Amino acid sequence: MDKKLNKKPSTKDVKADARSKSKSPKKEKEKAKESSKKDSPAKVGPKKPLTPYFHFLAEQRQILTDKGLKGKEIMSEAGKMWSSMSAQDKNKFEELNKKDKTRYERELKDFNEKGYFINADGTKVVKPKEEKGKSDAKKDGKKKDADKGKKNDKKKKKAGSDSDSEDDD
Repeated sequence: MDKKLNKKPSTKDVKADARSKSKSPKKEKEKAKESSKKDSPAKVGPKKPLTPYFHFLAEQRQILTDKGLKGKEIMSEAGKMWSSMSAQDKNKFEELNKKDKTRYERELKDFNEKGYFINADGTKVVKPKEEKGKSDAKKDGKKKDADKGKKNDKKKKKAGSDSDSEDDD
């Protein structure tokens, strides 16, 4: 009997316990991420300008894909090509970046002043109206907390006055 009491759990049991414990926190984290994604609205506004490197990458990606490269290989090869380029060769992409910056600034100005802007493809993008619930929710939450505090104070005072009357008896 003593041997059974002192018996260590098998490695299978230990691994099974570890797996069952590790699954629940991961699932909770995944659920939290999903709910935060659902709650946060998509960013509305002009698309930010691309850097010179990303203009270069957009141009080279199809060429490198046609050579048979995939994913990481494309990025690695493009990085090597970019670092070996002269400043004169990069100038073309820096000009594209400057044009993209002016486009972004123009669209952002229209978006902030008029409440909308027109994309390059002719689509009108409108600024969403602020929802009452979001800005007032924080205020309402603070008011509710303050109200709870007042109610608790009243209860304490009432309880205190009841105990005082009992002491008098």
